[in-house]
Amino acid sequence: MIIDERRQRNRVVFETRVNVKSLDETFISEGTSKNIGMGGIYIEIPDFLGPQTPCDVEIVLNARHSHIILHTKGAVSRIDDKGMAVKFDNDLEWWALFAIYGQYGNPSGKLFAA
Repeated sequence: MIIDERRQRNRVVFETRVNVKSLDETFISEGTSKNIGMGGIYIEIPDFLGPQTPCDVEIVLNARHSHIILHTKGAVSRIDDKGMAVKFDNDLEWWALFAIYGQYGNPSGKLFAA
């Protein structure tokens, strides 16, 4: 099911671990990001939250000898058979990291998502 497919900003192809939980913590699931933009993220995940559900998102960036964990909040903007898109409540200030360190999470070598 597609809820809203309007993208107004570039997205970077980036695969990394993402943890999602509902605000009341009754839902917790781990998935893999497929692309990310300043305004949202698409996550392949085995269990989904319903459309418009607010959630906490934890994005784990792994390098060779260290890692960074980004925490943000958003709401599910669309779901499909493989996962869900989350629209962030606020722009992701750390978005540039995904473009700069693309070699760690971009197996395809393609920078921007279609």
